[in-house]
This record gives sequence, C-alpha cells and structure tokens, in this order.
Amino acid sequence: MFIFSPEFYSSAFGYKARLQLKLNSTNTAFGLYFSILPGEFDAIIKFPFDYQIIFCLFDQTDQRNHIIKSFKANFPRPSTTHDKILSNGIEDFARLNLIFQTNSPYIHDNVMQIKVLIDFLDLPMSIYAHTFNLNQAMSQFFIQKIAT
Repeated sequence: MFIFSPEFYSSAFGYKARLQLKLNSTNTAFGLYFSILPGEFDAIIKFPFDYQIIFCLFDQTDQRNHIIKSFKANFPRPSTTHDKILSNGIEDFARLNLIFQTNSPYIHDNVMQIKVLIDFLDLPMSIYAHTFNLNQAMSQFFIQKIAT
C-alpha cells in the first residue's frame, strides 16, 4: 500500500518533491520516503541533491513524544525523459502496533501529522528535536487521513 503526499517545493525557487508512506514487507511498520521530482527551477539549483532529510511523526498530545528520524539523501537531477521517480527513505520509520494502539498519541481525529525538513545547513540532530517541539506549524507538507 502506498500513500503519496501532494507535490511541493522546498522553497519559492527550490526543489520539487513529495513524500511516500509505504507498509513494509512484513506489515509490521511503515516506511517514509522522499522523492525529488522534475521541477520548474532545476536549471538554477544544485544537483546532486545531497542533503539530510528529517521526518517527524507528531505525538498530538501534550507529551510531545515525537518520532524523529533522518537520513542522508543523494539524488541526481531528475529526468523528464522517463517516468521513473527515485525515492529514498526509512523503511521501518514507525511500528504499526505503536501507531494503531488504543488512544494512540500519533492519531487524532483519524489524522496523523508527518512533517519533513530538508537540512540545507548540516545542523546537529538535537536542533531538530527542539524545533519540532517549539513550532508544529512550520514546514507542514503532509497530513494524511488514515483509512478506518
């Protein structure tokens, strides 16, 4: 099963991207993947795309036990001549038994909130944990209703 986010740009003149949520092969966890798509500004931005990608699954309670994981992406300039979209990500981002437990802090009103940051500055991971706790409104690209 795949769920795709809407396509988005990293900034006004940035990279075109999207997220993908996928159940892992054993159906015990889901993975989060990031893709770079052919975009309007590819001629003026840096390739290869080799930045740290940080995903955050928000704990929607006051506990703020967010699940934050990252990986280093490495994408060549996307091709407009074929339909193959390269994705890279974290196969076992979160365990399904944690997400779908009774009164899960990660699902509120049948919605999970997943955010992505692209680290263009190579900042330490501790900065992101602090950032996600301070401002949940920043960089929200992906909210997906879970099928009931």
